[in-house]
This record gives sequence, structure tokens and C-alpha cells, in this order.
Amino acid sequence: MAASSTGRTIVVAVDFGTTFSGIAWAQTSNSTTESYDGMTSEKVPSEVSYEYTKSGPKCLWGFQILDNMPRHQWIKLGLAPDQKLGLGTRISSSYGDCRRISLPYHSTPADVVTDYLRSLQEHLSVILKSKIGTSLDSTSLSFGGASKIRIISEPEAAAIHSLSASSPHGLEVGDTIVLCDAGGGTVDLITYSIIELVPNMRLKEEAPGAGALCGSTSLNRRFEELLNNRLSSLPEWDRDTLDEAMQRFENVGKRTFSGNVQDDFIVPVPGIADDETIGVRRGRLRVTGRDMQQLFLPVLQEVKGLVSDQITTSDGKVTAIFLVGSFGQSPYLRKYLRDAFSPDIQVMAHVDGWTAVVRGALAKTLGAISPLAVQSFWSEIYGHYRISVMHWFICKVEHDCRFGNKLWFSMARLIPYETFSMRMRLLVNSLLCILTAVSDEYPFAL
Repeated sequence: MAASSTGRTIVVAVDFGTTFSGIAWAQTSNSTTESYDGMTSEKVPSEVSYEYTKSGPKCLWGFQILDNMPRHQWIKLGLAPDQKLGLGTRISSSYGDCRRISLPYHSTPADVVTDYLRSLQEHLSVILKSKIGTSLDSTSLSFGGASKIRIISEPEAAAIHSLSASSPHGLEVGDTIVLCDAGGGTVDLITYSIIELVPNMRLKEEAPGAGALCGSTSLNRRFEELLNNRLSSLPEWDRDTLDEAMQRFENVGKRTFSGNVQDDFIVPVPGIADDETIGVRRGRLRVTGRDMQQLFLPVLQEVKGLVSDQITTSDGKVTAIFLVGSFGQSPYLRKYLRDAFSPDIQVMAHVDGWTAVVRGALAKTLGAISPLAVQSFWSEIYGHYRISVMHWFICKVEHDCRFGNKLWFSMARLIPYETFSMRMRLLVNSLLCILTAVSDEYPFAL
């Protein structure tokens, strides 16, 4: 969090991912309004490359890196190479990106990550100044230093956003969900039971987290191998043709394939001569639906195994599976998991799944610092939530009434309701219920 010269608090949420990273921001002021439209781009690749000039290495990051340039990928994993992140899985070890290079002589894993986060922060400063103006205090806008930092786990952040966005599906207190964060590099899972939905969401861990390197990048590597097996012997085949075909698969093929073997996928392969034996016609390669299915199956089977382990080890009966992350938006993954498990277990993914982590982290922090976030406590005697700020109100009313004075207090605060996000509306409605409670004690003396 950082402060501007106008006294507003700027909240920035950062999701530093294995393959893509995202930022969401909001600003608060005395009017308690929130801004979720600060998300200027959904995600940017978590990749770094260096250009070497007379003045030294220059860092390129994200979309600054051209398609055919060597780059440092999966840089986050270099910070914890010995952790059990599934580094030895069959898929990740078998399919590598030929553009991926080892660390440069002048950097360590921590240096590369620092360069990336610094570039992200500098880009954020430019965006915020264009949105907010020169009132932004750039000296306090940093990932550290003068800013206050709050750490929230990715599963918790994703769960906060997913449960808030999925309330129409009928989830209730006591339900147990498996949260599957299927991203580009890793698939991470954890199981929660819902302890409380309002006024503040509370979750209880029912099974320890697990994960592996079987994200959607594995599909890219398998598709690249298919192209090389079919076309690499042809004289027209080159890196530019491969890059164009891979871009089509990244943006269309793996995002839309639903598992139907009747749905063929057409890939541009400019410069390749027509050849019916390999499926090339007019510069386009036909990949059959069955070929696409075989690309997906080994990856889907590994994800299914991870989900199955969570369901088996959970202390509570699982009622739903939430899919978030880029791979979590795959219609084939949703269908595969629905077919694999009991019909009693819902498999859900909503449209904001790719940015669920960063949105949930932003929502949690805004809820914690909002002026409307009154601290409440549960009363076992009365069976509902109570707030200590009612103490003064009741004492004052009792005192005035004892002397025959009639006193009226307005319990309403006029705030434009339509300006609230859905989460803030839930919070306001919860607070209105809380304010109807009375205090446990009536400390009063004359």
C-alpha cells in the first residue's frame, strides 16, 4: 500500500506467477469508494531477457521480448529449487522450450527475479500516474520500503474471489471445496471447508496443499513436438513458421478445445508446400480432434490424480471443485474432471479465473482497511455477531431516557449503493444486520 499527496491510500495486489504475472490496484479515500477498473492488462509473461550494450546488460521483460528471442523462463522456481514443486514430473522433464536459456554470467536467480519485479514496478508507476495524476507519491510506491506489505497465500486469495463470485451456485457454510489453481507452469491444489461467508469469509484447511509442474505449458511443449515430428524434415520448415503455429495454438487451440474428436484444429504454416499425407493445404496444417485429444490426455490425467488425492485425504466430504488459473479456463479440463468424479461434486470455473488470485488478494486487503470493516465478535449467548462500538450508544440512550429526555439516533448512512462492488454490498448488508444487535453488557453508573 502507498499513499498519495491527497491522503488517499493506493492498494496494489501482485500475483507473481510461474509463467504469467498480474497486478490489480485500487484507491480508497474518505468516501469509501473503490476502483477495480485499475487492472490495465490481465497478465504479462514472467520472462526476462537481456540485451548487451556498451553500458552493460539491459533488461527486457514480458511483452518487450520478441517471439524468437532467448529468454529466462520460470524464474520464480529458481528461488526455491529444492522445494517439492513437482520438478521431476515426467511431462516437465520431457518437453522443454528451445528458447529457454540458463542464467547469465552476471546474475543469480534472485537477481533475475529482482530485475523482473523492478520492471513490473516501474510499469505500474507509469500506469498509476496516467490514471491518478502527479499527486501520486512515487517515492512510496514500491514493493517494499515505505509501503506496507501484506502477504496472502495464492489458494486463500483465489478462494476469496471464487467463492464471492460463485455465490449463486448455492455454496453454504459447512461445504468443502477443492481449489485447483491450474496455471501455465504449475497446478496447485488445496481443500477448504467454509466456516463463515459473512460478514467476513473464514475457511478451514481440510487437506494439505499439493502441486506439480503439469500446467498448460506442458501442452505447448507437446504440441511443439508434434509439429517437429511432422514438419521438421521439410526444407521450408524454420523457426518463424514454428512460432506462428505455436502462437495460434496458445491463443486458440488449447483455450477452446473441448475434447470433441470431431473438432479439427487448423494451424497456419506459411511457406510449407501442400502435402495431403501430412495434412498441409494452402499453408495450413490440419490437426485432427483425436490428435488434440492425445495431446491433452497425459496432462489431464496428472491433474485428475492431484484432485483425486485431495478428495481422498480431505477430512470433510468434498462438494465442489473450483478451477482457477489460465489452464483452469480450459473447457476440456472442466469436462474431464466432471466425467471423472461423482455428479454430486460440482466442477466450477468462472470468467475471471485467470486473475482470481490477484483479484482476491486485492479484495481481502480492501476489506481489511475499509472504514466500513467494523470488527465484530460472535456471541455464543445470543447466537449472532455483535460489535463493541454499540456500547457507547446504548449507555447514552439509557442515561438520557432515565432523565425523561427523548433522543433519536439515525442508524443510516447515505452512501451511493450503486458505487459498491458486490463484495462491498455484502459487507454493508452484513453491517446493517450487526447494528441491530444489542450489547452483552450495560455498564452504567450515576
